Amino acid sequence: MKAKKSWPLLLAIAWMSASTLIAISPIPPNSLNAHPEKAFLYPFQNSLNWLGTDQLGRDLLWYLFASAKTAWMLTFPPLIGATVIGLLIGSLSAYFAKKPLRIRITSLLLLIVTSIFIITLIYIQINWIVTSPLGPTSFWLMAASMLLILFSVYQLIRKYHTKQDSRNSLDIPVDDFLQRIMDLWTTFPKLLLLLLLSALAAPSLWSMGFWILVTYWVLPARLSRAQILQISNEPFFEAGRALGLPKSRLLLQYLWPSMKRPLITNFCFNASGLLGIGSTLAFIGIGLPADVPSWGKMFALSRYSLESWWLLLFPAILLIGSILSLQTLGANYSKTKV
Repeated sequence: MKAKKSWPLLLAIAWMSASTLIAISPIPPNSLNAHPEKAFLYPFQNSLNWLGTDQLGRDLLWYLFASAKTAWMLTFPPLIGATVIGLLIGSLSAYFAKKPLRIRITSLLLLIVTSIFIITLIYIQINWIVTSPLGPTSFWLMAASMLLILFSVYQLIRKYHTKQDSRNSLDIPVDDFLQRIMDLWTTFPKLLLLLLLSALAAPSLWSMGFWILVTYWVLPARLSRAQILQISNEPFFEAGRALGLPKSRLLLQYLWPSMKRPLITNFCFNASGLLGIGSTLAFIGIGLPADVPSWGKMFALSRYSLESWWLLLFPAILLIGSILSLQTLGANYSKTKV
């Protein structure tokens, strides 16, 4: 039995459908060109500029649509990626919750050195060192982080390595290690963490999306780990495993239905919060280049002309409506009986 649909839910579905359609629709060429002679035109007084213009004479309607594209680009693709990564990490943590990972020491060291080399190569290839305003600082922060990783691995080897297996392999507590990383990551507020990470790269839509992906994977990982550990101890799951059912079938029939509701609910609430955080970062001028439209930038511009109320009102309606719609969808889905 499913929860009864109400008018707030139907309104939220309609709002998100319309917003998504706006976000994926193409913007006409030259629609965001500046026309200084048309600056600060009032809304509903000109058929060519129905919602008015901003301080540069740009059409506000198309600028709102372009800002919706930016908001959706910085919300849904990074969150989908973060959910998938969190699901994989949580599943890995749950798999090694009852037994450590046994690996040869030489293989472990080779894996660490290879990972550091790949990270450094990617860092240099995308020119973050050259384009970042804090390039030297970000380089030394990365170097210090890698040294910290090596030191942590060394301490881990000293703690868990015994004389009996000194020439063979090492037992690594993967679950404990991942849990400590999640604990450390959750100590930072998301807004503060995004502010710190944004200093490592030049303002870019892609780099901002990457930092969002890096920031939001923790809670999906915790949810998936908890659900897998809970379901794997249920009698029906043990019975299915005893009957020799394939792991893929167990995953699709038992694990995924149990994880679907909390993950989707978390996704909706994270998306609503991320819309506000993204607008906040754009408002203070962090994370996005100056030529990328954003609702937060419109809020910032409205401060310089208090008479231009439409520069504040229309993006606020879109932002608040999207946040409330996502929260309504998430709250309704969490109450739905499957």
